[in-house]
Amino acid sequence: MDGMAICSNGALVLDLACERVLRHRPLPSEIAVEVIHALRERMPDVCFAIETESRFALEPAFEGAWEGWKLSPGTLFGDALELVTVPVTKLIARDATRPTDELAAISTEVVGERAVVSHGGRWVVEINVTGVSKGAALEELAAELGIDSRHAVAFGDYPNDLPMLAWAGKSIAPANAHSSVLAEVDEVTEANDEDGVALAIERLLVARANGQTSV
Repeated sequence: MDGMAICSNGALVLDLACERVLRHRPLPSEIAVEVIHALRERMPDVCFAIETESRFALEPAFEGAWEGWKLSPGTLFGDALELVTVPVTKLIARDATRPTDELAAISTEVVGERAVVSHGGRWVVEINVTGVSKGAALEELAAELGIDSRHAVAFGDYPNDLPMLAWAGKSIAPANAHSSVLAEVDEVTEANDEDGVALAIERLLVARANGQTSV
């Protein structure tokens, strides 16, 4: 693969060709500890996984987050407080007793300004250092490459995509996206299991070839 990839909600930017980290904005260890204590106090059933620049670690209770999920060799297990002794790229929280929208709302309230909480799927919420988002990372990278947001297209399906969708000149979501995303985008394409993104790209390429769009 070639090009660059924005990962972990914008905390990591990777050069795919040489497999090199170009930018890393981790959550400081001391803030991760505060967040873990605060969320445990409010939600006794919460459990955590931790992503760093070079490893993935999780609490044993977290492993069942996705059916059929296979862990990579070398994955670490332990209590979350033992796993955040170094800065973390992303802290991931799960509470199987609560809907994810509720988990996201409570986490946002509890975490406050200490970090940023994002909602990127049906099972977990993700916590990054304040200021990190897909939109901020994309805006920064695009500026370095000389790409104006007016000529950019972004696809997204969950609330953690909203900053990126707001930045792009054209925003598109699949029909099965989260309701908050469907309410904000410029266009809704077919669902993801109906090749919605591919079909939207095809339509954009045809429109561009006919001079009907600048993106």
